[in-house]
Amino acid sequence: MTEFLINPASVSFSQIKTDLITHIQSLPNFEQYRTFYQDEAGQIVIDLLSGFATYDRYNIIASTRETYLNYANNRVSVVGITSSTGYNPFRGL
Repeated sequence: MTEFLINPASVSFSQIKTDLITHIQSLPNFEQYRTFYQDEAGQIVIDLLSGFATYDRYNIIASTRETYLNYANNRVSVVGITSSTGYNPFRGL
């Protein structure tokens, strides 16, 4: 089973940031870089990664929604056009 760096169900910035911090703290060499991660530079890197992951999740969700809406619009148009010609659009494949 693959362990994800960021939980695939996380969609908010704070959830993703918490996932990243948890992962970083579980690294074997965390004590060596503790000051970097707790300092401002490390927090900026974590915030940037969290922001990018949040933006990526938003794009995935939005593109899925747009694809579904286009499919639904096309289906309604096809059903409307074929129904008026006497063709049964609900027949099986």
